[in-house]
Amino acid sequence: MRQQHCWSSIKRFMALGVVWHAFKTLYSWDTPRRHEGWVLFGWFLTLTALAYFVGCYKPEGVD
Repeated sequence: MRQQHCWSSIKRFMALGVVWHAFKTLYSWDTPRRHEGWVLFGWFLTLTALAYFVGCYKPEGVD
């Protein structure tokens, strides 16, 4: 049960980070020498990788 709560908290934090960086990216889209798009891509990629790992990984001994 504790692991499920931990994943839920991490997922919410990451999702809020993705939304925050999406707004920052939209706000500073035409500003030269800003790399907000890459930062957003990194947050989104991390959230997607974590969701895939938690959804697909089954430790030994767990049905």
